[in-house]
Amino acid sequence: NREHVRDMIMLGVFDDKKIRSEYEDIMREMNRVMERTKRAASILGTKYRTVVAPMYGYPSETAAYLRKELGSDIEVLVSQSGKFSIRSVPNISHKIAREFGGGGHPNAAGGFFNFTLTDKILLRLFKKNQWFEKIARYADTIQK
Repeated sequence: NREHVRDMIMLGVFDDKKIRSEYEDIMREMNRVMERTKRAASILGTKYRTVVAPMYGYPSETAAYLRKELGSDIEVLVSQSGKFSIRSVPNISHKIAREFGGGGHPNAAGGFFNFTLTDKILLRLFKKNQWFEKIARYADTIQK
């Protein structure tokens, strides 16, 4: 458990069997989340290869994984509540987020879509909704 990890670190011990086991459990869970996200991803856009997918956790790590696996320029992860997280190689994440009421930095930004009940149902059942196309279309209009 994590208390053990904390206690060992306070003693100056950074690696033991229990710490390694905890780390391996976390990595297994992270890999499951990233694979699940990849399976649900929509590859959109024309100017930029934009991957939009439901958010299941670990947004930064998952975005990097999707970029490596799918060769994307922009990754947008969307939660069931409408929260979105954007990562991008071109320095435009903040511009995309701003268009949809959010903000952030050139390579990492986020915000909230104003989801309707229909949006939530579509995301849950079909792993996409109207906002996926909207955000990819807007991204394609932005100049680097």
